[in-house]
Amino acid sequence: MFTIRLLCLLSLFLSLFSSAALGGKPSVAFFYGDVPDELLYAYDWVVVDPSVFTPERVSERFYLKKRAKLVAYFSTGEVLKSRLQSLPAGCVIGENPVWHTAVIDLRKQSCFEYQLQKAESLLSFYDGLFLDTLNSYQLVLPKSEWAGYESAEVRLIKALRARYPKKILLLNGQFRIVGKVKGEVNAFVTESLFSGLGRNLSYVSVPRREQAVRLTLLKRIAEWIPVVVVDYMEKPRSAAARELARRIMGLGFIPWITNKSLTALGEGVYHLFNRKILLLYDPKLSSASNSDVHRIVQTPLEWLGYAPTPVPITGLGDYLKTHYLPKGVVVWNFRPELSEKLTEELLALRSKGVKVFIMDISSFTDSQLKRLGVKSFPNKKPFAPLKLVYHFEGYPFEVKAYPTPTDTFVVPEGNYRALLEFVNPLGQRFVPVAVTDWGGYGYSQYLVKDMFNDVLWVCNPFVLFREVFGSLPLVPDVTTESGSRILTVHLDGDGFADKSAVVPGEYTGEVLRDKIFKVFKVPHTVSVIVGELDPHGLYPDKAERLMAVARSIFALPNVEPASHTYSHPFNWWDIYLMSLGKKLPPPNPKELPYGYHLNIPGYTKVSISKEIDYSVHFIDRYLTPPGKEVKDFLWSGDCDPPAPVVKRVYDLKLYNVNGGDTTISDTFPYLCRVSPMGINKAGYFQVYAPFQNENVYTNEWTVKDGYLRVISGFKLTDSPRRLKPISIYYHFYSGEDPSAFNALKAVYRWALSQEVVPLYLSQYAQRVLEFRGTAVASFNDGRPGLVVCSAGSLKTVRIDSGSAPSVSASRGVVGYRRINGSIYVTLSPEKCRVLRFGGGSPFRLVRSNGVVTSFDRKGDGYFLSLKSETDSLEAVFDVSPACSVKVLSKGAKVRKEGEVLKVESPEKEVRLEVHCKG
Repeated sequence: MFTIRLLCLLSLFLSLFSSAALGGKPSVAFFYGDVPDELLYAYDWVVVDPSVFTPERVSERFYLKKRAKLVAYFSTGEVLKSRLQSLPAGCVIGENPVWHTAVIDLRKQSCFEYQLQKAESLLSFYDGLFLDTLNSYQLVLPKSEWAGYESAEVRLIKALRARYPKKILLLNGQFRIVGKVKGEVNAFVTESLFSGLGRNLSYVSVPRREQAVRLTLLKRIAEWIPVVVVDYMEKPRSAAARELARRIMGLGFIPWITNKSLTALGEGVYHLFNRKILLLYDPKLSSASNSDVHRIVQTPLEWLGYAPTPVPITGLGDYLKTHYLPKGVVVWNFRPELSEKLTEELLALRSKGVKVFIMDISSFTDSQLKRLGVKSFPNKKPFAPLKLVYHFEGYPFEVKAYPTPTDTFVVPEGNYRALLEFVNPLGQRFVPVAVTDWGGYGYSQYLVKDMFNDVLWVCNPFVLFREVFGSLPLVPDVTTESGSRILTVHLDGDGFADKSAVVPGEYTGEVLRDKIFKVFKVPHTVSVIVGELDPHGLYPDKAERLMAVARSIFALPNVEPASHTYSHPFNWWDIYLMSLGKKLPPPNPKELPYGYHLNIPGYTKVSISKEIDYSVHFIDRYLTPPGKEVKDFLWSGDCDPPAPVVKRVYDLKLYNVNGGDTTISDTFPYLCRVSPMGINKAGYFQVYAPFQNENVYTNEWTVKDGYLRVISGFKLTDSPRRLKPISIYYHFYSGEDPSAFNALKAVYRWALSQEVVPLYLSQYAQRVLEFRGTAVASFNDGRPGLVVCSAGSLKTVRIDSGSAPSVSASRGVVGYRRINGSIYVTLSPEKCRVLRFGGGSPFRLVRSNGVVTSFDRKGDGYFLSLKSETDSLEAVFDVSPACSVKVLSKGAKVRKEGEVLKVESPEKEVRLEVHCKG
């Protein structure tokens, strides 16, 4: 029956159209959950469910400087039964039993106007509409009435086009009217061409005869308008899905392969490498920020290029309803009563191709282990010593394993690789750490070891997790820019109201302004505690002078304003609960010696709005010069705000920074003391400070010059792996004591003796947020190269194995440099860059203290612009003798140093024009 209808459509369609030239085709994706950043970066158009990806949700992602056009789903011919009360009378002419929806009569003017207004409401925000359910009338109307209904559809589309000439309109599956709206719609969409959904929403293969009829229609449409094919598969990330996407592209159509809920990462023009790892924790045992799986596991996963997200074990099912399946999950520490349900969930994830790594299998029962693929059996010599007979290259890392007596041995079943293997005197094998075809497992004592206040890795986690989850072809990097290490400087406002012993009579702000900010002319992000400066605040008698000092600091060209709250909350959960009206007992002096917050006269009703909104607006109104506004909100106290509080900062479109606990030093040179980039809190990401401040390194000021120890931390996080940028983070207290002040200057001098790119904290935070969603992809049609898409601020990727990309063969590759055995590639600031390998690089940037602001290639010419946030710019290039270099900046000096060309300019910006022969 379906084929007969298509044949009738074919004859009708062929009589309506003449061929037209096909223009450039956009890349298109569909996602009806909380749309991931990687789709928004990689694709030109993304079709979204506006009830989930609401205007508010979109606006919160202020860091998406460059993103896809958002096309809202719009049900043209149907409405949910729950919304029938809002319909004009007489609009319902039947129902769609598959989706349990009502069919609307667009022929009636009141119904027509109702749908038109709904569409216009969506178009007031979104970039276009995906016009769905255009064929629903065929379920309820006799064929003799179809033409009249189709005329109403055409009228609706033409009305939308007339009112919104620049919006995107996608027509879904309505072959009968597509010829009548030629020039009105931007693309034609068809579903289930090869693989689709049956009437019961099961996955089915479409019969070949039906495919052939549809293809005839689609090929004619594709002569004048892009055709998008949406097919459905149970495993939309499989090799079969990629092959189907390739087949669709070979026909000249735009593919999107997804699941029936349209919440898959999907296969389209691109194959996106899945970088998401879920970190499962038990919220009854710890918060996400205090969980071991976040504190200990996240950092090495980030270095490998993954974007880990803590998710409560008890909320895993809800999370997966609106998010795509992750690459893998890591689970560690949970209550025994959760083990049975968790076993079921882990097995379900594994069946869908998700890798699972269990950090401590002792949390599962023997029967659960067997279901998971791990065999347990009695150790016949439980008190006999064990002999290590095999270890992988990642053992030992920071400490060796010391086997303890055990009654039970385990070995994996199926395909596996033992990473550690012991035997007892009877020859019984014990495999406490293994990588399997479904992921892997370990006993925690064979993976990590508690040593006083630190957790040391027994197995090298970089090697371990690479074995479990695999290597990405390249890794987005936030430590390096233009081949140089990133340097940030930021100050919390504590101590701003104190007098200095460095220059008696002056406030710390005056001392740091004159002897630090004006001397070390690198970007500084400086914050104040508004309650200390507000004339109605903590120090009304000296508020006028303190405000004048703050104004003089914020007026400096190398200072970025930030807020450090209104009253410096010491525990953000307490403050949040108090702001909701909850009464808390008096603070424990041992835990909170200064109270819940600074005791500001008159501030009796704690308010999150006061701490965030008011403090920011106060600085913008009274302290910053015209044209300069607050960019950052720096957390205070425990720096562990709940998600709704982080959201409040997102609503102001500010970067939120602080927290984390990177305190690595020669005294404590352990990986556990290197914190992650930050933490995801219900979709809002808190960016951690790259390093902790001088309070920690001075042991709460008991060792005045203790901040010098941070230099060893900078060195340890640079080699053998570059884990962090250089980050000078301190308080105004450092301007009080001469010893602390001299230590601070020494840290500055050391940092500036390195090859660095100084950036503002907001610029670093932008790169961290981009890291989370940067799209790393390959082409599904077989074209060579790797694609990197982001908002354009993150401009470095790291390649750990293989060759460097070709600057001449790639698009958006400016240069590269080898550091610690890896290749750090500098990219242009455009949205999508393509790295291709093979071919030459007659011209490449090696390193600079500036960032790339533009890069273009025309013929034999390369056109590059660099900008430094300091007073001068320098850059080093590797240039072939066949190239001529022209520097378009006054006073710039160009000289050859060995094999490289060095450019130095007294100006902040430099433009180069390079032409290469051959």
